[in-house]
Amino acid sequence: MISRFKSKGKTLYQLYDTVFIHCPKCDKKAVIRKTDNTKQLTCTACSYTKKGSLPLHTYFPKLWLRTRCGRHELWAINPEHLQYIKEYVSAKLRERTKDPESGWSNQSIESRLPQWIKSAKNRDLVLKCIKKLEERL
Repeated sequence: MISRFKSKGKTLYQLYDTVFIHCPKCDKKAVIRKTDNTKQLTCTACSYTKKGSLPLHTYFPKLWLRTRCGRHELWAINPEHLQYIKEYVSAKLRERTKDPESGWSNQSIESRLPQWIKSAKNRDLVLKCIKKLEERL
């Protein structure tokens, strides 16, 4: 468990270059990668590929890194997002700093996390669920 988390000010949008989902053909792990203005879905299990317009709202119901966590649902779009959440949750001290140019950001990943994930009383449960998701990678 880390003792301190310093906000990196990352937004979820910055992580959308890679999204792990269930393959629409075989239901195994597939990856959507964004390059330039196009997105490509690739499944290493069945070799299914799709290139072109893949709207963001269609990803969420099919996210690979998604599990029940108590009465809630924990999800991450990719391993980097999951690691970011893990570092935040496991820290006993969480720090945010004001950006000198734009001030306080309400778009950072940690500021958008639901309260049940941020709560110290749920730390062990959330970390257990994160471990479960890590095992899927």
